Amino acid sequence: DEALWHIDLKAKEVDLSGVRKKVLALFGRHDVVDLVCSIVLGGKAREATYFFEGTVPRLKELKAMTITADLDGAPVHVPDVDLDLEKTCGQIEIRNGILTGHNISARLGDSIGSNGSLALGLAGEDKVFKLDMELDADLSKLPALLHRIVDHQGFRNELTKFSNVRGKTSGRLILGDRLKDISVRVDVSNIDGTADYERITWPIKIEKGQLQVLPYEVNWSNVQGIVGPHSIHETEGAVRWKDEVFLDTRKFNASLDSGSLFAGLKRYPVLQETLSKILLSIDGPLEVTDAWLTGPVRKPLSWKYSITANTKGLDFHSPLLPEPSSIEQASVQADQENVQISSCKMRLSEQQMSLNGDLKHKKWQDWQGWIDLSGTAREGISQWVKAKNWIPALYFPSTPCTLNHLKVAWDQKKTDVKGEIISDIENKKAIKVKLDIRSSPKELYVKDLTITAPAEKASLSLNLLQAPRDNLLLNWKGLLKGDTLDKILEKNKILSGHIKGSCNLSCFLEDPSSARLKGPIEASELNWFWGVTEPIVVKYANLEGHDSWTDIEKLFLRINGESVISKGRASFSKHNIDLDLDLKSDSLSWKNLSQFLDKFKKKHPSPDLAPTSKSPNTSLSLTGRINFELDRFKYTSSKKAAFSDKEHKVIDYVWQPLTGQVKLLPQGKTVSYISSGTICGLNTTGTWRSGPGHDPTSMVISTDHEKGVLFQDVLSCLGHDQKILEGPFVFNANIEGTPGNWQRGTVELRSSNGTIRRMTMLSKIFSVLNVIDLFSQNGLPDLFIKGFPFSQMDIKGTIKDNNLIIDYAIIKGKGLNLFGSGTIDLDHMDADMIILVAPLKTIDTMVSKVPLIGKAIGGKGAAIVAFPIKIKGQIKDPEVTVLSPDAVGGAMIDLVKNTLMLPFHILSPIFP
Repeated sequence: DEALWHIDLKAKEVDLSGVRKKVLALFGRHDVVDLVCSIVLGGKAREATYFFEGTVPRLKELKAMTITADLDGAPVHVPDVDLDLEKTCGQIEIRNGILTGHNISARLGDSIGSNGSLALGLAGEDKVFKLDMELDADLSKLPALLHRIVDHQGFRNELTKFSNVRGKTSGRLILGDRLKDISVRVDVSNIDGTADYERITWPIKIEKGQLQVLPYEVNWSNVQGIVGPHSIHETEGAVRWKDEVFLDTRKFNASLDSGSLFAGLKRYPVLQETLSKILLSIDGPLEVTDAWLTGPVRKPLSWKYSITANTKGLDFHSPLLPEPSSIEQASVQADQENVQISSCKMRLSEQQMSLNGDLKHKKWQDWQGWIDLSGTAREGISQWVKAKNWIPALYFPSTPCTLNHLKVAWDQKKTDVKGEIISDIENKKAIKVKLDIRSSPKELYVKDLTITAPAEKASLSLNLLQAPRDNLLLNWKGLLKGDTLDKILEKNKILSGHIKGSCNLSCFLEDPSSARLKGPIEASELNWFWGVTEPIVVKYANLEGHDSWTDIEKLFLRINGESVISKGRASFSKHNIDLDLDLKSDSLSWKNLSQFLDKFKKKHPSPDLAPTSKSPNTSLSLTGRINFELDRFKYTSSKKAAFSDKEHKVIDYVWQPLTGQVKLLPQGKTVSYISSGTICGLNTTGTWRSGPGHDPTSMVISTDHEKGVLFQDVLSCLGHDQKILEGPFVFNANIEGTPGNWQRGTVELRSSNGTIRRMTMLSKIFSVLNVIDLFSQNGLPDLFIKGFPFSQMDIKGTIKDNNLIIDYAIIKGKGLNLFGSGTIDLDHMDADMIILVAPLKTIDTMVSKVPLIGKAIGGKGAAIVAFPIKIKGQIKDPEVTVLSPDAVGGAMIDLVKNTLMLPFHILSPIFP
């Protein structure tokens, strides 16, 4: 065993298959022999050597041996890697326990390898392994080769989607570096072939390109090819699969067919949902340059990408546009957050437009950014924009109109519009509108609105801030006519006259007293729509502002169809507007006037959140005087009436004419001095006070003695039943107090030759007396059919503590006289009266019909009789009871005596 052996064997033209068989027969079950023979499986060698130097025990150690062979078509198996190299040629060597090979050529399945090198550790724990070989393969075998050497299920699943792979490929196969952790690298230097891919409709033809397969990724570069209607000029990128399959396309230049591309993208449900919101169809070429995309393959909404596309002759239909459109040329750069459009010339609704833009989006929704439009907008675009309600109808432009670099920019906080709109461009007398406007929930800023026509020019700037306070800043300069605005707006409802002047206005809208006008302004036929429920027509206005006051040379308004002309001055100070006006109108209603004034009286709460020492709800003080001269004035009342069946009845009270003065006092008080006014034939003068406090009102109401008035006309005019009374009358009243609490006054009513058509109180009186039969046979046959005619009616009374005290009431009727006195509560219309009913018959006639008791008044002989009646309760339907003759006071007796100038008897009927 201690002998030192030296063995050096050389051979040529070796039959490796025979040698292997004999060696295994002689040295079988020898580890070294088994290992070497498991690597070289046979074949031939042009030359082979074996060298050993050492003791016999070292014959069991591979590291003690050196074996070389110049293989010529030998099958070689690489242990632990399960790699078979068929028909291997080249130098192999086993030295120091490592198998190496140089300049090796072999067949790997259907692929041919050449210029290869091999290193394989045959002993020890951490064995080296390296294989580097050029391959010239049939492309159809590449998927199977990759499937075998790439151990990733996601990658292998994707490989199964390739079919009908045909063509040639060449490259390098590199395996290593340690046997325990073999990494695979395939460098394909040239690909020429075709394949079908399940995710793409058309066959893929690759004309050239490089491919590199690494342990956890596949890279490609300089790939050119054709995919159906698409031509790929150059692409490079990678697919990685260490965690999830990740796509990284670093470059993509191609000529694409947009329709086919769109159809392919819609095959993915998640993309179809997103794309359908912006695109319905597309057709035409796309030249794509410098495109890139990166992201997880299974999560397209997480992709990051950028694409630059140019097109000429593209047709598309988007739900964002009115109808199918076409692009003559355009350049678009898009990524996952932005879309930039440049040099776009397109036809939109058969109208030529130029478009540039820079837009931002969130997954192709929630758009913001800016677009710049130039071109002529005609009816098609007009109807589409109108249907979107983007522009209020009041400001909708007339078409056709030309947009000259109209730039619209918007985001979540504001919208900016800047550019030029040219109306009536087809004529030489074009009108230009220059815009520079910003709007947001907190601000409307018209930096510039200039209208230029051949013979006029007007400029407006306006800044309306809504936070922290509603602040208005307005400047106007120039002349604008309604005819010009007719050509700018589709339906000009704003101006049919003119506006001219040079002024500026500032105001906190919550406090009209802060208004400051500087400079002159004149307007005619202007409809004011802003801040009112119904438009106010400014027939004519001529104002000149002097900062803290404004002179009103003439202000002619129409408010809800009513005309008001005023002149004078309005002065402004802190929380106060002082008016000195003369006002005229041919017809004016209190409803319209009060609504108009309330807009100035009300002060809205401040939106400031910071605490203030003064309440933000402090009311505006409106003071001063207004002299008025009204041909007609209407006051509408809907208050609860005195009688139950008249509740909430709406009554119009009309004065024709009405003149006087209104004084506006601090604390919301108002004093109206009526110098003359006629309502329903009644003349009214006096002082009317309203507002806080209990300041008394005084009124004088009278009829015109020269012009007779009739009950039926007046009652109907005042909203009462005209069938109660008929006939002429004279009325005079002078009252003082407040509505609902009249304190003093006098009332006088006289009438002759009239008729009481209907009165519940009379019916009850006759029913209680039970003398209807007597009256029917003695001159009152038509009492309940044609009414109760009278020749004279005199009523006189006084007012005290909201009660009407009737000193006397006399009605001389046909066959019947009535005498009364008492009180009526003016608040509830409750009566407390005594009535004497005196039929114009002698006592002898009466006794023959009705048993009577009573006493004689005023003499002997033939005398008139009178029946005392008590009236109590609601005057419309009171309780009527018969009184004892002794209940009649002296004043009532004197009234009857003085009126009839005859003796009479006060009687009470005795009922069976």
